[in-house]
Amino acid sequence: MNRRQGRPGSKQPLDQVYPVVFSGISMKNRQHCFLHLLQAEAAYNELLDKASKVRQELSQIVFLGEELETLIKDFGVAMDADEMSMFNWHLTNLEYANVGLLSQLSLAFWDQDDPYDMGGDHCFLSGGNGRLVPALAENVPIIFLKTVHVIRYGRDSVKVTTRGQLFEGDMALCTVPLRVLKSGSTRFILELPQQKLDKIKRLDFGLLNKVAMLFPFMF
Repeated sequence: MNRRQGRPGSKQPLDQVYPVVFSGISMKNRQHCFLHLLQAEAAYNELLDKASKVRQELSQIVFLGEELETLIKDFGVAMDADEMSMFNWHLTNLEYANVGLLSQLSLAFWDQDDPYDMGGDHCFLSGGNGRLVPALAENVPIIFLKTVHVIRYGRDSVKVTTRGQLFEGDMALCTVPLRVLKSGSTRFILELPQQKLDKIKRLDFGLLNKVAMLFPFMF
């Protein structure tokens, strides 16, 4: 997910980027909303850029929320009530994108996966995203209810042991959930490097709940 808003060169209209904001608003008032959105976006993106520069000079652990609050005070970001409301929406959306509070996100590493972001505009798939699963799984054997107990790997092969069954292959892509890795219920032979074990122990994860709400009228 792209955490910054208003990508340079994007031709997507703002009323498509923020459909909830513009739903039910007359064309006469949209220009006024555009100005507020652009001002809020500019301030939001500028602060993130400043935070990125600051972290290069800091050695101690600093949280993103703490630094953003400092930058807002130091640079005196001037916005009216509507623009500040939209600016705060951006901050909330940033927490949603990272599944964590800004006060708990590392200034140094909060955006470390941005280079792997999938570009392009958002789109809806006719019939829903559920159509992708059967298409991708076509002619691929999928086995359910197989708890993996041991993954034995070497240079040339890998063996995956479940209860009473053994699977062998040249390689395996392991997507075991972090909670399972932390529990140690799946053994690796050879044991994972100590550096990875330490990171699994330290790494945390957030909880993200999505709620879909359908209203009988536009507002």
